[in-house]
Amino acid sequence: MKSGQLVSIVAPSGGGKTTVVNELIKQLPNAVRFVTTTTRPMRPGETNGVDYHFLTRSEFVHKIATNELLEFIDFAGNYYGTDRLEMDKAVQKYDYVLAPIDVRGSESLKPFAYHQTRIFLMPENIEVLRNRLTRRPGITEAELQRRLSYAEQEIAQAGQFDAIVVNREGYLAETVAQVKNLLKAS
Repeated sequence: MKSGQLVSIVAPSGGGKTTVVNELIKQLPNAVRFVTTTTRPMRPGETNGVDYHFLTRSEFVHKIATNELLEFIDFAGNYYGTDRLEMDKAVQKYDYVLAPIDVRGSESLKPFAYHQTRIFLMPENIEVLRNRLTRRPGITEAELQRRLSYAEQEIAQAGQFDAIVVNREGYLAETVAQVKNLLKAS
């Protein structure tokens, strides 16, 4: 049976995970972005099944109880998780399954028997991260501080990944090229 590569693209909130993954999908043949499951409310412009699988809290708890999730976390009062069946289907169908995920999620996926590559997107500095987050609609000062505090904890763990790529502001093409080269070499 064919088995594709699970690629965890990890970065703090605002670090460019989704942007880099979307660019990689355009450039890599037979690649797909893995769609995470969440209980957080849908943001304007998001589509269920494309950006996330949006579930109610009780639906998500049922998935936890029936062992349908490979991993899950509670972040900022909302659940996020990786659906076991969806991941199995994706790695059987695609060469690259790109998962924009946080440090805890990526760590939780390590024990599973997938061919995995874990890449940490490092922001060039915390101020760039702050500026990216403040451009998000509806982010409060308290939420900003919580995300920046968590970002510092995540950055401290970057050395545990297979590779670190600095995602410099204004250099998306270079960041994507570096990640693509790492994947082709693995």
